[in-house]
Amino acid sequence: MTLLNTLKLTSAMITIAVVGLAFVSPVFDFGIFLSGFVLGWFLLLLMENKP
Repeated sequence: MTLLNTLKLTSAMITIAVVGLAFVSPVFDFGIFLSGFVLGWFLLLLMENKP
């Protein structure tokens, strides 16, 4: 597995974990949820756009 694929997988897992935590725990802070989701999404886009 290349480094690029590893980073893509990691960013996707961050996003899935944050979304899962937000659904499991209703008292999960919305700011943390939103920042984690945006960070994971941004990292995924950044990795997809690199040549």
